Amino acid sequence: ALDNAETREERDQIRFNAVDLTTRRSYNFTNVRKNPTSGAKQRFYSISNFNISYSFNEVTRRNQTYTEFLEKTWKGSLGYNFSPETKFWEPFRKIGKSKWLTLIRDFNIGLRPQSIGARGDLDRFYGRTINRANDNPFTIVPILYNKNFTFNRFYDLRWDITRNLKFDLNANAMARIDENPGLVNQNERPGQSDTILSNLLGFGRMTSYTQAANLNYTLPLNKIPITDWINASVRYSANYGWNTAPPIFQSI
Repeated sequence: ALDNAETREERDQIRFNAVDLTTRRSYNFTNVRKNPTSGAKQRFYSISNFNISYSFNEVTRRNQTYTEFLEKTWKGSLGYNFSPETKFWEPFRKIGKSKWLTLIRDFNIGLRPQSIGARGDLDRFYGRTINRANDNPFTIVPILYNKNFTFNRFYDLRWDITRNLKFDLNANAMARIDENPGLVNQNERPGQSDTILSNLLGFGRMTSYTQAANLNYTLPLNKIPITDWINASVRYSANYGWNTAPPIFQSI
């Protein structure tokens, strides 16, 4: 091919197209947070309750098959977790020392949850491929795009309503940030970025939601002298799940 090239520019272009070059670039930081100040009381609004993670990866390639091959991945996460100091209200704590009054004396109500947590994960993938027209240089090669953008949220709550009655709840919401097909370029296609931002601020299009709630109760048999040798507990669980219909169907 080099021998048939008529100009230096053609030879340079042939050499350029023959090179198989892959370039990778990435950076990330994970679970970045401020440690609590020693001795300071934790508040629900304390900055130390938050953590953040972010990563970026890019792969570019060109060779005899691809004129251009590009993949970019962005991932971001913002988390919140608050674990307040456990506090129970015990109105009958000083009622007496008799072991027959233990059941009444140990009556309590949890005033605060054990933990509250939430996390939002953004995951965006953008790919663009242009195949090389090796068979016919006059062939119009279409640009291929591969895009995916999700916004998933996770919630959890744990609360000891009493020392014997414990409740926990977990919920997951999966959503998709819809994009218009093709190139995303504010200069060449005005409004594309605005559409993505609008969908993002609206928390995306929900595609799936699940939640699980559990209630555990330990019977206070150990607080009654004649049954203090027995252990028994009761557990109730409830689950709920929802999935959206495919976009092609308006209803099911």
